[in-house]
Amino acid sequence: MLLDDAIDCTDDSCDDVNDTCVNAPNDANCPDDGLYCTGVESCDPAAGCVASGDPCTAGGQLCNETTDSCENCILDTDCD
Repeated sequence: MLLDDAIDCTDDSCDDVNDTCVNAPNDANCPDDGLYCTGVESCDPAAGCVASGDPCTAGGQLCNETTDSCENCILDTDCD
C-alpha cells in the first residue's frame, strides 16, 4: 500500500484499524504567495496548493495589488 500520495500539502498517515492510507488536505501546508489578487491558498487533494483566484469578482471591480483592495472601474477600459 502506498502511503505518500506525492501531493505536498496533504498529511499522509496510516489508518491501521481500516488498513488504509489517509491523505488529508492541510491548508496550513500551503504558504501564502503574498499576492492579494491571487486570493487565498488552499490544499486541493488532487492538485496540491492552489489559489482561490481574483477576489474582485463583483461587476465593475478591478484588483489593485498595490493597495490590496478591490476598486471600482472608472472607465470601461479599466476592467477590460
